[in-house]
Amino acid sequence: MQENTDYKMNMHALRMELRADLEADKANILGANYPDDELHEYVDGRIPIYHGRLVELLYSDVRLGYGPDDSGLVKEAPTVWDILTAAVYERLSAEAAEWLEEAKAEQELEVELVAAVASMEPLPCD
Repeated sequence: MQENTDYKMNMHALRMELRADLEADKANILGANYPDDELHEYVDGRIPIYHGRLVELLYSDVRLGYGPDDSGLVKEAPTVWDILTAAVYERLSAEAAEWLEEAKAEQELEVELVAAVASMEPLPCD
């Protein structure tokens, strides 16, 4: 299979692809004992492993070059690749956490809606 060399990776596309993956497996994630662990698996799977893809991400968002806000995500003497990888991981983790909050709120709303409908009196059929 030949790689599409016209594709340019960017942070927006990467975040949207992550959200699509999470949405596709929503039931399993929400049903997991530890949904945060599930999210980290998805985030890890979206981190580019090739330096060229990391450069494309940096080109699409130069703020990645400043590194992550959480300095604990990088080792003591990080390379530029370590910094970029940690910054991407941090951004995708935040995106996944936001998705999880939204999904839980949506799930709670659905439960409330089902309970409200179940408690309704049936209409008389005259």
